[in-house]
Amino acid sequence: MCLEIFILLEDLLTLPPFKPPRSMEDSPPEKQISTPPASMENYVNVDSGDELPRTKKRILWTQEEDVRMMSSCLHNSTDPSIGADRKNEQYWNDVADTYNETTPSHRRRNAKQAKDRFHKVNRLTDLFHSAWVKARRIFTSGYNDQMWIEKAHVFYIEDNKDKGQKLGPFVLMDVWYAVRNEAKWITHNIGLKEARKKKSSDKEKEGEDVDHMDVDELEDPPRPMGQKRAKKAALEKNSKRNITPAFLSY
Repeated sequence: MCLEIFILLEDLLTLPPFKPPRSMEDSPPEKQISTPPASMENYVNVDSGDELPRTKKRILWTQEEDVRMMSSCLHNSTDPSIGADRKNEQYWNDVADTYNETTPSHRRRNAKQAKDRFHKVNRLTDLFHSAWVKARRIFTSGYNDQMWIEKAHVFYIEDNKDKGQKLGPFVLMDVWYAVRNEAKWITHNIGLKEARKKKSSDKEKEGEDVDHMDVDELEDPPRPMGQKRAKKAALEKNSKRNITPAFLSY
């Protein structure tokens, strides 16, 4: 009997110590698996009919394109074979067509784009040409063309800053070189200045706002000569060597 009690006590001593069951509150939190956040990009289901609005990337004009655009304007304003009875809209369509003939398909322009660009480029180029003429008039002895051009760049900025025009450096030199000796271009801009002065004077008399004149009314290139006069001129040219004007070589 004593031996059995001793064995029982020995077995009890070898058992691990009693630990009460752990409550649910003390259990460690389960590791939660989070759902990855959705992508910030919006995808369009092409079958749903919900499409994002498409925006055309603006195509900046290169100077080479400006030269060809100005050449197209001059060509269509001086080519007598086209005729002088075109409406304004048709003229700019013809300009765009001429320009696009030598332009890659992804860089072609419509009539409005050609017209808007002509007005801007022509105005700036004429301002520089006026500055160059002024430099030639002031600096005569010992000056060459490069010196006049350098002075013209200075006059271009100085002479226009008091007119409310914030002009940067003149960068359309290739355009200016292409048109500087074209009598038709020079005559057109002389007439344009006179038209501005007259219109400005008339508006001042009428008390209207001079700063908001319609540029389209003033800046359309000159129309070609009449067809009868053109035929006569063509006969005269046949007896002479036909020299291509500079602006048609672009």
